Amino acid sequence: MLLHYAEGLSIPKITELLQTTVPKVNRCVDKALEQGVGAALKEEKRSGRPPEITDEAKTWIVELACQKPKDLGYSYEVWTNRLLSKSPPTTKGIDRCQLSISTIIPS
Repeated sequence: MLLHYAEGLSIPKITELLQTTVPKVNRCVDKALEQGVGAALKEEKRSGRPPEITDEAKTWIVELACQKPKDLGYSYEVWTNRLLSKSPPTTKGIDRCQLSISTIIPS
C-alpha cells in the first residue's frame, strides 16, 4: 500500500490493485504520514483483558523447568520453551493454552 502511494498512485487505484477498501488505504496512509512508515506497518495494541496466568500455573511451570526432562521420562537433556509448553500439566486447573512460558521464565 505504502509503496504504491509513494510511487504516486491514487488511493482508488491502490484500492483496486490490492482489492481492499478506500477507508483501509486511507487509514494506512494517514498513519504513515502522521507517525511514520514504521508505525504504519506495526499493529497497535488492541483492547481486551490481558490473559491471566495464575500463581499456581507459574509455580508449576517453574518447578517443572527446574527438573531434568530425562528424570521425567523424556528423551531430552534440557528444556526448551516449546517443550515446556507441550508438557501435559499435572496440576488440576492449569490450562496449557494459558501458559506463556517466555513470560514466566525469561530466556
